[in-house]
Amino acid sequence: MHDCQASTLAAIDRVPIDWLPQLLEGNTPFAVYLKLRDAIGTAKRRIHYFDRYLNEDFFPLYLRGADRSLEIRLVTTRGNHYYGITNVVHVSRLAGLEFAVFKLLECVPQDLHDRNLRIDDTIFFLGTSIKDAGKHPTNFAPSDSTAAGHAILDSIVSKGVVVT
Repeated sequence: MHDCQASTLAAIDRVPIDWLPQLLEGNTPFAVYLKLRDAIGTAKRRIHYFDRYLNEDFFPLYLRGADRSLEIRLVTTRGNHYYGITNVVHVSRLAGLEFAVFKLLECVPQDLHDRNLRIDDTIFFLGTSIKDAGKHPTNFAPSDSTAAGHAILDSIVSKGVVVT
């Protein structure tokens, strides 16, 4: 990359993004999808997603265009044929071959209720699972991104069992 291009991109990265809490209307799954893609598209270091109902749609919808050098952590429960580890393990193995730092983690349902998305150092709250986002009114908002907030998510990650 040329010095001019690198310095321009670095300057753009320094412009703060002010994420505002938003309650999106029901029957707007495409609008919610675009909102999530916008947020995920800002990732420079990591994408961590916590959802007990994670399903395989997450991979093509949200990770397809992600930089393969990102640290990816997907935290979910055992689940069944429709969601969770049981639903995503096969595609997760494929993703693990491409992303530099990829882990699918299984946690117990008691450790995971709210859906949280951590992009770099910003934590977002998502009121519903991504698979259902926008079907009904859906919250998408910046959350507690303090050291204490990160410590809670880090604790969930540390207790999770690495599946892939």
